Amino acid sequence: MQSEQHVWLECENGQALAWETARFIWRKITSRTWPNISTGLIKCIAALSFKDNLSKDPERLRILISMRIWAIWRSRNKIQYSIRT
Repeated sequence: MQSEQHVWLECENGQALAWETARFIWRKITSRTWPNISTGLIKCIAALSFKDNLSKDPERLRILISMRIWAIWRSRNKIQYSIRT
């Protein structure tokens, strides 16, 4: 069984491109630094906030990370399904 770290961050099935796309979008919408993406951040994304939160940045980051996770999951499922058939 593969670890969560491998599935979301290390596997060579497009994860690097998914995270780079999210980072690119983040740089276009805010001046905040892109966070270090880890399994801990992914697991706790619903509770994310910033200390000086006066913007919609926490919500934007939650959406970006959630959409990347969905895209990675969908991509992995397509690959695994096509291998089986």
